Amino acid sequence: MNVTNDLIKLKEIFNEHGEQLYLVGGVVRDYLLKRFNEDYDLATTAIPQKMISFLFCFSLDYHQKDLGSIKINFNNLNYEITTLRKESGVIDYRYPKEIVFVKDIEEDYLRRDFTINALYYDFNKIIDFCFGLRDLQEKKIRFIGKAEQRIKEDPVRILRGLRFSLTLSFDIIDLDLYFSLAYLIKPLGIIKYQELLRILELQNKKIKDYLLILEKAYPDLDFKLIFNEGDYVINYLNYLYQNEINIFNNLIMEKDLRKRIKNSAKVEI
Repeated sequence: MNVTNDLIKLKEIFNEHGEQLYLVGGVVRDYLLKRFNEDYDLATTAIPQKMISFLFCFSLDYHQKDLGSIKINFNNLNYEITTLRKESGVIDYRYPKEIVFVKDIEEDYLRRDFTINALYYDFNKIIDFCFGLRDLQEKKIRFIGKAEQRIKEDPVRILRGLRFSLTLSFDIIDLDLYFSLAYLIKPLGIIKYQELLRILELQNKKIKDYLLILEKAYPDLDFKLIFNEGDYVINYLNYLYQNEINIFNNLIMEKDLRKRIKNSAKVEI
């Protein structure tokens, strides 16, 4: 796997401070699939306070110390760096009740959602604990561990699974659970509308194959109207603008989306 000089420099900085750094998740997955991806997710043995102490020369966009995550800007690219951790329990339907920082990626991978998103690259080789490479080759979306448990820990994983299936043209393992547990998405906040927006942005005809799941997850939305003629995204935003103005206002905070809406004659802001 080829890495940029900036990534090598980051790894050297972490190593100089006695810490390990790994590429993980989507950037590794997409490299193996020969897909372009500039979202650099990294995992490290360093705790957030220590990272901040030696990354002060970079632009720190935000940090979430409780979750072990910080975000830096390096030569106009964003890098999200998260401390290795393990999780237990669930609060508010999707957040871990307890987080413990760890030093071993073999403990960290267990908290991740899908096997294809749990591949690590140590700047020398790809490390796979859960047959993610096999599932990439066989084009499968498979949860790590017990699917029902992983969905109940974070129901948004249903929507992420749908999105990956549509984006990558992969088959979903345990699709029956997506249907039976979709109701768990209903109590979630704005993130579920953001995820639906990402799904609709794909403009993939196969979305309609998952319509029953979406209708259970979003019982208040009129999908017949959304999937009417035209752009799914614009139909969706128009629907929210007419019926759920608070949700609409939260969604348009995203820069690219605001630009898209302004270029559309169907929605006036």
